[in-house]
Amino acid sequence: MSRWPVPLPVGAVDSLAFAGNWPNWPVPGPGENALLKRMERLGMRVAVLLSLTTVYGDVRIGNDELADLVRRHPGHLAGLVTFDPRRSLLPEQVMQRGRNAGLCGLALFPMHHGYGLGDDPRVEQALAQAEAWAWPVVVPIRLVMSWSLPSTSIQSILRAAGRHPGARFLIAGSHYGEAEQLLHGMAELPNLYVETSCNLGSGALVEMVTRGDPARIMLGTGQPVQMPECNLVKLSAAALDEQTREAVLHRNATRFYSLVLP
Repeated sequence: MSRWPVPLPVGAVDSLAFAGNWPNWPVPGPGENALLKRMERLGMRVAVLLSLTTVYGDVRIGNDELADLVRRHPGHLAGLVTFDPRRSLLPEQVMQRGRNAGLCGLALFPMHHGYGLGDDPRVEQALAQAEAWAWPVVVPIRLVMSWSLPSTSIQSILRAAGRHPGARFLIAGSHYGEAEQLLHGMAELPNLYVETSCNLGSGALVEMVTRGDPARIMLGTGQPVQMPECNLVKLSAAALDEQTREAVLHRNATRFYSLVLP
């Protein structure tokens, strides 16, 4: 008998996962091999990775480590380059280095890197470069669902998306308390997307899909810091038609990140 109340969907593209060490509490199954075994066990096709080393350590080392990891597993792992204006060179150089190494988008962590969106011209330059390349941009409100972690103002992310309409923005780490702001943002900004990693129930997911745009909502798990099974169960249990469920499970993220699936 399955330990889960509903069958887990297979074929997922995880739009938000992490690579690197998590310093805040013990995490079961960290590391490359554990990630790949977990994906195989859950029938996941691709995981898009953000580097925890770039959040808590050295940005250049973290970007290079992530590029090496992605390069070892083409078609199964994808990754984003982090820009930190405190420690990085010119954004164009950092992003071009990541692009040449096979990374496929831009990640920003204002809440951990000590700046506000719109306050630093170098961050605006990075966003303009992402816009010029039609690169996806991921900005988490919070890394995972924990009130102890720092957060980024959702309004600052919405304003950044408004300033750069040619870039696709994924607001990551949102929860039910931010649903109304997200829905308003999606109505006003066609370049705004959301993911499910901090969504606290299948009912909240259904509300986002029903009132928002189902083509701009995608599965995210926050693995390995969070259990990926939780978000798979929520998606499977949600009262959605199969076409919408498949879109959230993999189609929307595939399009958002311009992935080529194996």
